[in-house]
Amino acid sequence: MKSPRIWIITADGARARFFVKQGREMAEIPQARMDEPHPPSREIGADKPGRAFESKGHTRSATGPRVDLHQQAEDNFARKVAAVLTQDAHLYERVLLIAAPRTLGIMRPHLLKLQSRIDEIAKDLTHLGAKALGEALADVV
Repeated sequence: MKSPRIWIITADGARARFFVKQGREMAEIPQARMDEPHPPSREIGADKPGRAFESKGHTRSATGPRVDLHQQAEDNFARKVAAVLTQDAHLYERVLLIAAPRTLGIMRPHLLKLQSRIDEIAKDLTHLGAKALGEALADVV
């Protein structure tokens, strides 16, 4: 009996790496790697904050952005990774998603459309290569 092909994705807010495991062999898919470093919020929104008049009097006060721009960029990246996952998950017998807890929370609503089941691990293991990841997941896969 042929061993199943397992697609393993490690992701955080700025990097996603894709691996395929079949039998004992695990290999990274380098052409599928996604890297999107995000500068800090102070560099993304470098303009001065907008100003607004008070309802009474002549005073003005600054208005800041209502969201953290760096976190918003990381959330958008997580949605992109989820889109890749939903597009290609049907090609594998099993899918294992290993992501930082916040990233996993952003991705979950976008993964509900999938027909195939996805196993999840809430850890940030994007720094591991194929060999180290295989050793770390020896009990799981």
